[in-house]
Amino acid sequence: MSVLPIVGLELVEPSRGTRKGHAATTVRTQSDLTNILEEIGNSVGKLADKRLLGTVKQRHGTAVNKNALKRIADYYDKLPDAPSEDKLSDLVNRLQLLIDLRQQREGEDGQRVATDEILQTLAAADSDERNQYMLLQGARIHFESNTGADALIGLLDKVEQSFNESGIALDVRADYAMLSHASKVAPSAGLQPEVLRDRYREMLLSGMNLGQLFYTLSDLYKRLSFHAAVDVFLKAAGDDLEAVSNASDRTFLGALLKQLGILKTMRTVYESATGFLDKMERLFPNFSNGAKAGGPAALVGELLTFCSEHQASVETGRKILKPFDNAAAKSSERVVFFNGLLDLHRDMPDHAFPSHQARLMQLSVLTAVCSDLTEIEERAFEASKS
Repeated sequence: MSVLPIVGLELVEPSRGTRKGHAATTVRTQSDLTNILEEIGNSVGKLADKRLLGTVKQRHGTAVNKNALKRIADYYDKLPDAPSEDKLSDLVNRLQLLIDLRQQREGEDGQRVATDEILQTLAAADSDERNQYMLLQGARIHFESNTGADALIGLLDKVEQSFNESGIALDVRADYAMLSHASKVAPSAGLQPEVLRDRYREMLLSGMNLGQLFYTLSDLYKRLSFHAAVDVFLKAAGDDLEAVSNASDRTFLGALLKQLGILKTMRTVYESATGFLDKMERLFPNFSNGAKAGGPAALVGELLTFCSEHQASVETGRKILKPFDNAAAKSSERVVFFNGLLDLHRDMPDHAFPSHQARLMQLSVLTAVCSDLTEIEERAFEASKS
C-alpha cells in the first residue's frame, strides 16, 4: 500500500468515490487546502496573545475554544524551554491533514501508517525529542477541544508511549510540575530549583515506602523546613495531577495519587511527632528532646522505616528509642516515650504498611518492647522502696 507523504503533499489531491455506478473524482484545490490550514492555524496561531482569547473567531464564525488556548498557554508558561507557537501551529496544521488522509484510507491498515506519519511529522517539526514531546502535548490539548478528533487523539496517545518509555515524558512532567514552585522557595534556601525537580522525578520514578520517601527528602530539611519541603512537593504533585488526562497516563495517575497520600501522611506524622517530643521535654527535662538526635525528623525517620518492615523484630523496635535515650533518663520516662510511640504507630494510615499482617506484627513487637520496659520500671520502683 502506498503512503501519501505529509511533507510535499500535492496541493491538488483527488478524492475518489462513485456516482450512479461510475467512478467520480473530486479535486481538492489549493484554495481548499489553504482554507483548512487557515482554520486550524487560527485556533493556535494567536496562542501567545491572551488578550485575544475572547475575540478570536474561525473563518466560519465558530468561536475558538478559549479553554484550549488558555490550557496550552498555561502549560508552556511552566516549561523553561517550550517550543514556539509557530512550531505548534505548523504541527497542528499537519496533523489536521493527517485526519483527512486517514479518512481516505478507511478500511485499510491506516492506523499504523498514521502513527508512523505522526512520528515523522514531529521529527520534521523539531529534531529534539524533548521539544517533540512538548509539541505533542500542545497539539493534544488543541484537538481535545475539537469534536470528531477521537481517532487522532487515540493515535497521539500511542505516539506518547514512546516518550514514556524513553523517560522524556517524565523529565518534562517534572519540569512542568516542580520548577515554577521550586523557583519561589529554593533560592532563599540556597538551593537550585533543579535540585527539587530531580527529587520530584526520583519520587515518581521509584516505588517508595514512607521511610524511603522520607529519607529521599531528609537532606532538604537542613535548608527548608519540613513543612516548606512537603508543601512544595504537594503543590507540584497537584499540578502534575491536573495535567494527566489521557489513557496512557492512568498507571502514572495511580502512582501519583499514592504519592500525594504519602506526602500528606508525612506532614501529619511529623506534626504529631513534634507535639509528642515537646510534651516529653516539658514532662521530663532529663529525657532528650531529640535535638542532638535530629529532633522530630529523626523520630519520623525511625518510625517510618520501622513501618515499612515486612517482618519486624524486637531489635528493630528498640532501635526507635536509642536516638532519644540517655543515661540520665529514668525507666518510667522510657515507658512514657514508648506508649506515645505506640499511639503514633496506631495513627498511621494503612498505606504506610506493606500489608495488614505486617502492621499487626509491628504492633505486637512494639507492645512487647513496651511491656519489657514496664517490667524494668516496676523492678526499679520496687528496688527504690527497699
